[in-house]
Amino acid sequence: MAIDCKAVLTVGDTLFAAGDEPSMRSGVSRHYYGSYHALKTWQAALPGMASLGPPGGGMHEQFYHQLRHPDKLCSNAQNIKSRTLAAHFLALKARRVAADYHLSQDLAAGDFVDQQLLAHQVVGDCSVP
Repeated sequence: MAIDCKAVLTVGDTLFAAGDEPSMRSGVSRHYYGSYHALKTWQAALPGMASLGPPGGGMHEQFYHQLRHPDKLCSNAQNIKSRTLAAHFLALKARRVAADYHLSQDLAAGDFVDQQLLAHQVVGDCSVP
């Protein structure tokens, strides 16, 4: 059964509503991945695909590089939007890394709220290239 990025965000919202820290940390991750999939779809609709950038980065780092350095075929508006979305993606990723890998680090309640709001904003912004 296939799902879309909004369904992944809904799972994140449900996890946040549980209110316990393990669920909320998992919600941070779901919000990141829901945004990631929306961004991938948005990027695929652009007139050209940017290069992957320097070797050595993982798949998500390469994707960030592509968003940060859009293809020359993109319009000025698409270029600006791609760079803005890259910055949002980086913020979402930083919180996901903290939630998933730094378990002894406290996360502020604002981190969870910020992740949720930004993820929904990114998905909404990805509706049109």
